Amino acid sequence: MTVPSQIRTDATEYSVFVSADGAIVYIPQQETDANTQEIAKKHGVLSSYQF
Repeated sequence: MTVPSQIRTDATEYSVFVSADGAIVYIPQQETDANTQEIAKKHGVLSSYQF
């Protein structure tokens, strides 16, 4: 998937999640997995995507 050039971010690594409504959510990788999970829950994420 490509990201539109108008979207600017400083992050270089992301965790990928699927939300309850099926949306794919990319969250910048945090210092700890617990921090990433906390942010994911705020966005209605069910679980991380397993590659």
